[in-house]
Amino acid sequence: MWRLAVMMSALGALVLATALSGRADAVQDQSPPPSASRQPRPPVDPAAEERRAAALYRAGRIAEARAIWEALAAEGHPRALYNLAGLYLEGRGGLPRDRKRAIALLRQAAAAGEPMAAYRLALLLLDAGTADDKDRVEGLRLLTQAASAGVPAAQYRLALAYWQGELLARDPVAAYLWMARAARRLALARTALRRMESAMTPGERERARARLAEGDGTADAADTADPGAAFALQIVALRDRAAVEAFWRRMQEKAGDLVADLKPRILAGGSPG
Repeated sequence: MWRLAVMMSALGALVLATALSGRADAVQDQSPPPSASRQPRPPVDPAAEERRAAALYRAGRIAEARAIWEALAAEGHPRALYNLAGLYLEGRGGLPRDRKRAIALLRQAAAAGEPMAAYRLALLLLDAGTADDKDRVEGLRLLTQAASAGVPAAQYRLALAYWQGELLARDPVAAYLWMARAARRLALARTALRRMESAMTPGERERARARLAEGDGTADAADTADPGAAFALQIVALRDRAAVEAFWRRMQEKAGDLVADLKPRILAGGSPG
């Protein structure tokens, strides 16, 4: 899997339970011994387990992280499903590379409310080399779902889709509104927003600003980024490097004014988040 990312600054753990059993000594009257008793298992804290798995992953102990994610995923925890899908996509942690299994896990995670799973699945379904109309419709729905949940990369990508008329009818006002939301956390989105304003007609600018004033662009649920964080915005994930390079060229042709300052990086693989 090859990924296209651009660098920017952004306003951006299994607990082992023990079971003790014992048999009571027979009482002197030879009455039947009581049944063995078990101490209840302490509850597992999924968030703590996720943190432990992430620490193991960062330390290169991927198979150990995978074991935690598998246990949590079996109980339906969305983030674990998402991270496990990432391992299947890359064939890491002792797992085979299995795109079909990864997509199934991402669908499960997205349906359970994991925004990043919706975003990553959208990128896979919108793969220009394999997508059919059904995949494009689902991919666009998932991209919108992730953007609505506050994933800035999805907001930025959806804004570009509206601006370019890619996958859907061109709509500069919708593009502006989504870019305005992404701009709260992405510096490159703020630059793109200014360029959009310059390229829009007076009527389009007026409608976009009116929509913002009416409430479009209110705070997203995920607006909790570390202001000092730096990360790469993944724009697309395709099966080979040539497809990624071709996608970047099309972006430059269709929206060169918005991506002129971006420094693309084409990466092999990735890591669960």
